[in-house]
Amino acid sequence: MTTEENISLIEGNFNKQEAREVLLNIFSTKLQFHELRNFSSKERLGKTDENALKRMQVMKDNISKVVELLSKLDENKNCLKISSSINIQILNED
Repeated sequence: MTTEENISLIEGNFNKQEAREVLLNIFSTKLQFHELRNFSSKERLGKTDENALKRMQVMKDNISKVVELLSKLDENKNCLKISSSINIQILNED
């Protein structure tokens, strides 16, 4: 069995609006995932999920970076090439 797989997530050229939609959807979905993990931890265990809180801040920072970058681009003159892949490794637990 292969223990590592690399899967393409995004590959293409996008105008400013398309790039905004794709990138913000990805980061917003990740943010919601971590918010839900934190909420679940509070409800089940009575404490916050510190890892989820850290990841939430990273996602918020990434969203701010995307918004700032895209705000600097001309709506009609700029095209963005976006590439992203996911590297999955299967780890053996002892």
